[in-house]
Amino acid sequence: MKRYDIFLSVIYVVSDNLDQLHKILKNTIQVISPIVADYEIIIVDNISDKNKSVSLLKKLTNDKELHNLQVYVLNKQVEENIASCVGLDKSLGDFVAVLNPLLDDISFLPKMLDKAINSLDIVIAYNKNKYIKSFFYRFARKTFDFLYKLLNKTIITKDIFPYRLFSRRITNEILQDPYPEMMLRHLPTSMGYEIGEMNYSSEFK
Repeated sequence: MKRYDIFLSVIYVVSDNLDQLHKILKNTIQVISPIVADYEIIIVDNISDKNKSVSLLKKLTNDKELHNLQVYVLNKQVEENIASCVGLDKSLGDFVAVLNPLLDDISFLPKMLDKAINSLDIVIAYNKNKYIKSFFYRFARKTFDFLYKLLNKTIITKDIFPYRLFSRRITNEILQDPYPEMMLRHLPTSMGYEIGEMNYSSEFK
């Protein structure tokens, strides 16, 4: 396994199923600690029930096995990319990974990092295993894709919240934008960036 002389930030936006978070964090440390010089794990609490989440997150920050852990609690529940931007703003890493702890597989991150370090500022990974969406969701998504193509001359064929890895340069550009959450949302279809896309297969937790 390759080891990189970099500082890596991993951002998790949590919105439900906190009971699994301790196991996920331990697994995250096992995956990333051997491959980078240093790291941080940033949790952004985007849960509406703050009484429940805050007490559990306090226990996690006091756990000596969970090194380099930061927790930020939002005042109210917000759209996912807004919450992700909070994590980006707090990150210090040379590379920053943004992922959903329940939907994205941390064990695929070393392959993404290898690709990013060699040539790319942005690497996006798509899980081939997807939830079976309802008819209403599929209809709404097709309508959105059609309108987006009509207005922007670009086709969105994949999820707008993919598993993403950014260099520090791209992270800084996102944060300097007047609307960082919108830039983050549309990076997969943005022109002018060297973007690498990868596919993997992992079961949902």
